[in-house]
Amino acid sequence: FPVTIKKEDILKMQSDLANTALEKAQVKYAIIHHIEHCSSEAANSLLKFIEEPDSKHLTMILTTTQEDAVLPTIRSRSQAIRCYPTTKPIDWEELSENSEMDDISVYAYEACAVSNSDVQKLILKESFGASINTFKAGLTMLEQNAPFVVYGQKQMFNLKDAAAREIVNDTFLIFTRYFKETAAGVCPIHSKMTTKQALDALVLTQECQKNLFYNANLNLCIIVTGKQIGRAHV
Repeated sequence: FPVTIKKEDILKMQSDLANTALEKAQVKYAIIHHIEHCSSEAANSLLKFIEEPDSKHLTMILTTTQEDAVLPTIRSRSQAIRCYPTTKPIDWEELSENSEMDDISVYAYEACAVSNSDVQKLILKESFGASINTFKAGLTMLEQNAPFVVYGQKQMFNLKDAAAREIVNDTFLIFTRYFKETAAGVCPIHSKMTTKQALDALVLTQECQKNLFYNANLNLCIIVTGKQIGRAHV
């Protein structure tokens, strides 16, 4: 699409998608980059198409670097998958003061950082140590098939709301990596979860992050997500 996405562009896309798919299963994909560049007319036209697609076999992928600029009703009907830029890999030898860090802590830092400078910022972030401990407690709960929601309530609500929200957000960033890699069979941390369980938990984790983004009730968000992940793991 051009720099500004117009209503005519959305209508043309719909017309193109009306053609028969090449695959026998009739699977179709539509990718719109920089969805934040939609005009108001284009955004409303796209919203109507999302709500009433021509085919149940259509998957639409929308990309943006400015999530706040996307029409809220489009955001609410989308599954947010946050991707981070690839930069210089983390060099733990340069971070010599952290050479004694255990493997799970290293895993947690790498889930939330893409460079040495990011790691340094997390080290200075007072709440991140609590996020690591919460992640470790969550792993123990999952390993023991214990109620996943219990650890969230015990670990995440012993601080003020603002600090707790930081801990919850960072913890679920770490779990996003964990569930994603577990589903792909490449997670360095042992897990008894099946691929389906990990995928189900990944979707729930990202839904929780989306709810936090919209300033949802923190306690309710953890309880609902924790119970769902617990059921997904049983």
